[in-house]
Amino acid sequence: MTCWRRLRDWNNAGVWQQLHEILLGKLRVTGQLDMSRAVIDGSHVRALKGGPKPVQARSTAASQARNTTSSPTRAASKVPDTERYRPKWLMALEMLDELAEWGLRPPLLTADAGYGQVAEFRQGLTERGIGYIVATTSSTTAQPGDAQPVEVPYAGVGKHPTPKYPHPARSLKDLALAHGADATTLVRWRARLPTPEHNPDRPAGELSGHFFALRVRPAGRMIQRGPHRGDDGVLPECWLLVQWPPGQDEPSDYWLSDLPTDTPLAELVRLAKSRWRIEHDYRELKTALGLDHFEGRSWIGWHRHVTLTAAAQLFLTQLRLTRPKAVGRT
Repeated sequence: MTCWRRLRDWNNAGVWQQLHEILLGKLRVTGQLDMSRAVIDGSHVRALKGGPKPVQARSTAASQARNTTSSPTRAASKVPDTERYRPKWLMALEMLDELAEWGLRPPLLTADAGYGQVAEFRQGLTERGIGYIVATTSSTTAQPGDAQPVEVPYAGVGKHPTPKYPHPARSLKDLALAHGADATTLVRWRARLPTPEHNPDRPAGELSGHFFALRVRPAGRMIQRGPHRGDDGVLPECWLLVQWPPGQDEPSDYWLSDLPTDTPLAELVRLAKSRWRIEHDYRELKTALGLDHFEGRSWIGWHRHVTLTAAAQLFLTQLRLTRPKAVGRT
């Protein structure tokens, strides 16, 4: 029996689920499980034919072009027949649901614009009671925070129309430009990491930037048509965090967050910038632990590769916590 068939049978027999439960239980007991640092992982690998295909560390799916069980590529790669294409934001919500089944829920979620610009993803987090601060694009549309819908005249026939906003939604870029660069405040969010010995020219000090925050009401077709708004036509209100470097004609970065209205600007910035840790971990996974060295072509092979690189990073992290001088030093 080949390795992938053994792994398939293990999964069908519930072995992986038992391993998950045992491992999570031990991590909880020893206090080694920190949900504030949990990451929903995603990547791309080359398929047997054609360009890159979307995959996930937890659950991958065939591309939209090959979403049938009869695809030769699927058969050659041993992709399970039950797997179908799903957008990555939906996979992320599925993984959060799986964590919830294990009794885990992140206190706050950060994500890049690939997730943050999707209204359904943000709404899914709200429905699950998970706070967020997510990057988004300048073209994302919204109403100002103080905008209110007005009654639409009733024609006397059919259902009364839902109240509508008197002015079209504007892009976040337009809202930020209207607020102006003069409204920014210098915010320092953390100290720089220690200067590596091989890079003595790296500047020390604190990381800082110029930011402001506005209350906005994200709009868009999915929000207008979906359950994202009430019967009164009012769009949900949230924070828009903007970073605007001095001397630039427009902002460089945008985030949306459902954190409370009394959240200080410095806290919004700190949480938004906390994603740097994810980028740091990815760099280590790829350059030091071989995440991007995968050259296989099978479903099981990819999952095995991701699992081993993640286990290696966990081992190094444990060493750093218990024996700081043991990692990367002689």
